[in-house]
Amino acid sequence: MVMDAAVPEFFNGGTLWFSSLPNFVEIYVQAPLEVCMERDVKGLYAKARRGEITQVTGVDDPYEEPLTPEIVIETGRMSVEQCTRHILLALERRSNEQTLDPFSAVAPQRLRGVTPTLNS
Repeated sequence: MVMDAAVPEFFNGGTLWFSSLPNFVEIYVQAPLEVCMERDVKGLYAKARRGEITQVTGVDDPYEEPLTPEIVIETGRMSVEQCTRHILLALERRSNEQTLDPFSAVAPQRLRGVTPTLNS
């Protein structure tokens, strides 16, 4: 498994070369700006708000949500355990769907709208 924290601006207007990979899954780790500011251990958001630094995503640099993520986890309302479970359940479902699809390596199944049940 490979994970990459990519900035959506590079994808929404450009070519998604990742989508040509047979097992690529776009996961949107969604967090409201307030939550990002609370979690900011480096204090970058506070510095941006005071005008000490610029080009901080969500403050003075626009942020675009991904257009068609396959999995969305809402980190502002879900615990780390719930987020992990949500991803694993969605990946397991994707794996099961691909097992049934003989062409899955050519055209991977997408999980738009998948919302696994969380028991917490």
